[in-house]
Amino acid sequence: MARNSAPKPTNLTLEEIDQLRVTLKPVFGIAPRTYVPVLWALLLLLVAFYLFAFPGFVKYGSIVTFRTNPPGASVYIDGIRIGATPVSASVRAGTREIEYRLPFTPIVRESVSIPGRRLFSRFVPRKVTLSAAIEGYHSAEGHLDAVRDFSGWALAGDPSSQFQIPWVASGEALRIRSARRPEDELAWTEDFLQHVGNTAQLADVARATFLVSQKSSLIDPVAVAEMIQKIVQLDNNSGAIPQLAAAYLPPGEAVAALRESDWYEVNEQRRGTALLTTALALDEGPQGPVESANRTYGGVQFAYIPASTYIEGYPMRDANVFGRSRETFAVLIQSQEVSQSLFSRFLDERPEWRAENRPELIARGLVDDEYLGEWSDDDAEPVRFISVYAAEAFAEWFTGTYLSSTGLQARLPRLTEWEYAAFLDQNSQPTVIVNRSGPVPAAAGVPGSQRLYHMAGNVWEWTSTWHADNRGYFPEDTPVSGEMRVVAGGSYANTQTDYTRHGAQPPVWCTPYTGFRLALYRSGESR
Repeated sequence: MARNSAPKPTNLTLEEIDQLRVTLKPVFGIAPRTYVPVLWALLLLLVAFYLFAFPGFVKYGSIVTFRTNPPGASVYIDGIRIGATPVSASVRAGTREIEYRLPFTPIVRESVSIPGRRLFSRFVPRKVTLSAAIEGYHSAEGHLDAVRDFSGWALAGDPSSQFQIPWVASGEALRIRSARRPEDELAWTEDFLQHVGNTAQLADVARATFLVSQKSSLIDPVAVAEMIQKIVQLDNNSGAIPQLAAAYLPPGEAVAALRESDWYEVNEQRRGTALLTTALALDEGPQGPVESANRTYGGVQFAYIPASTYIEGYPMRDANVFGRSRETFAVLIQSQEVSQSLFSRFLDERPEWRAENRPELIARGLVDDEYLGEWSDDDAEPVRFISVYAAEAFAEWFTGTYLSSTGLQARLPRLTEWEYAAFLDQNSQPTVIVNRSGPVPAAAGVPGSQRLYHMAGNVWEWTSTWHADNRGYFPEDTPVSGEMRVVAGGSYANTQTDYTRHGAQPPVWCTPYTGFRLALYRSGESR
């Protein structure tokens, strides 16, 4: 059977190729010279429609730019968040419900008719600018929230190309400037400086300080002079601005020059003199207890701790700690940690804090899921699994129940006064509870010279002091807010501890190692 052989290629000359012609056939009797121009016209019309009209039908609306004073407000269109001001977005035409939300301010709502453009919207879109003034900013609450947020970012580490730290302090400065300037601008700045954790945050605070002190948005010689004056005032108050700057600015010639400057050296000499003077007074030894000043309220004993000057961590064991002499007010410190028995009285009168209400307390951000997770058979043991907010609620209850006619108020001790009380108490070698599987009763063992029990060991104790890495640079020992709260004294689980041992943990934590005791003070004497 013969095979079909493939057609052999025909070799054409260039002259023959030039003479080739393609002839279109009529379509439905319409000659090519008629339908080809029509097809080209339709194609051009389709392209023109796609470029100039189609966008106007599919996304009929406007590019809307939202601005607020102050900036940073979240913008919601028909209940959907599109970003924070200043922000631009494509918005469909029609009546839209716009909301501007800024923390600690009333929500601003408005109905807006958004226009549109059918033709040429791809190249010349309809643009609309909407502006809103947000008033009623609660600067005190907002400031505490901003400091807390700033403190949290300080714990996140140094920024990188993949990770940037937001300008929290600058955002707060813009919000305050649109409302009212803080009554004490130096304290406002110090609240942020105490939590600086890297160069970016130091720059943020410097920018925020400049913004909050400006009378207008213009940078003029007067504004620069005011900024310099504020830096001088900050240094006069803290005596440590060059030290703080040298700690967080990138290493280099500028930092080396700063460390060698007279400004830096004078501050170091002043601090050294203050520390030496205080240390000499402390080296004379703790004074005996003032028994006549000790008090009992509600069956709870309190030891009198006189006013003094003290250095946290004394004697200084950590060369990296920036020590500072601090003034302390006279306070009454609870002789024992709050026991389960005493806390039960609080739970009886404040049932909202009982363990069965844990889900609601968690939802309010007051405790974690371990709150009152364990209750010992011995009610004399210190209460544990307590958040700082539960401890503060107990202090408020104690004030209203037992101190209403005394002029005293109960709160958690500040770290400086807690440690100074422990320093005085250690003169007679009180019992230290460590290296155990659990705590002992709050009154077990031998108290110290101030009749205080377990200022070292047994359970870590909450204080009213927020953790801040730079707290030692400033005279005020209690930052206004933060991400972590200081605990003191160590616990039964430590192999060793003493009264200078500190830690920090989130205020909602409820652990088997943490309890608390109260401090009593007269209103107006201390924050």
